[in-house]
Amino acid sequence: MATSAQLISSAADEHLRARIAAMAQAVGHDTMWTDIRMGQIVAAGITGPDGSPTTIADMYGCATATWDPTKPLPGMNPAVITDKAIAAAIEAAGKALDAANAQQA
Repeated sequence: MATSAQLISSAADEHLRARIAAMAQAVGHDTMWTDIRMGQIVAAGITGPDGSPTTIADMYGCATATWDPTKPLPGMNPAVITDKAIAAAIEAAGKALDAANAQQA
């Protein structure tokens, strides 16, 4: 599980935020939707590239801890935080929102 520092830093990373916003727009969500849900998106439970449970914040934390200046910054590096992972996190955050709205109805 991601630490609070990983949740905060991943949600605040402008490069990662731009990638998430672009992926969210591709499936019909506007920038406001992404901005409001950024914390939920980086904390959403997804399946990592190795098949284990993870979050975008976990992946970001790993990338930050092992960052090498010769490589892209963690939020910009699609080899570390894949577009597939971002898409899964957006979908998971959307489903969580739908479930919360259904309970209120």
